Amino acid sequence: MANFSGKGIKTGLLSGYLAEIEELTVIQPLITGKGDKVVIPALYDWRESIDRPGAIDIRHIRKLFELRDFSRLIPDQSIIYGNNPKDSTHIRAAVANDGAFLVAYLSVGQSIKVVMRKISGTKVSATWYNPREGAFSSAGEFNNTGFVTFTPPTSGIDNDWVLIIDNAASDLPELYKRNL
Repeated sequence: MANFSGKGIKTGLLSGYLAEIEELTVIQPLITGKGDKVVIPALYDWRESIDRPGAIDIRHIRKLFELRDFSRLIPDQSIIYGNNPKDSTHIRAAVANDGAFLVAYLSVGQSIKVVMRKISGTKVSATWYNPREGAFSSAGEFNNTGFVTFTPPTSGIDNDWVLIIDNAASDLPELYKRNL
């Protein structure tokens, strides 16, 4: 879930992911920024990257953000209540621009205490997303007040999770019923 943390996607995938972008007409082994300065080196040509182990991870990320519009997300670390160390356990979070949903990436399946008022509505529905397998599971429904601590189904290295919390009154599809 490099979209949140800058980590988590296996090496060599970026060029493979870029190959899916229809508007991309030239694919280079290096991605450049202003003034053609190299900003992200691609370790493999996109054709080779398609068969790399992490290519599946991109499919799962894509599926998640097809169900929850990535373009509506605004990074918001104030969603997280309490200590959030700047190490491998750092949690990244974002909320939809209209408050309809929020997403938090937990790199090692650690618990997260959420400031509930960041989401619109009086009731919310929470869902766990396993980015390694592309599977959803319900985390329950809650009143949208105060703070709620969420603990993923598993924890530890190689047990990253995404928490999605939706305004229960929204017209967003129920995620846990959409396993891949």
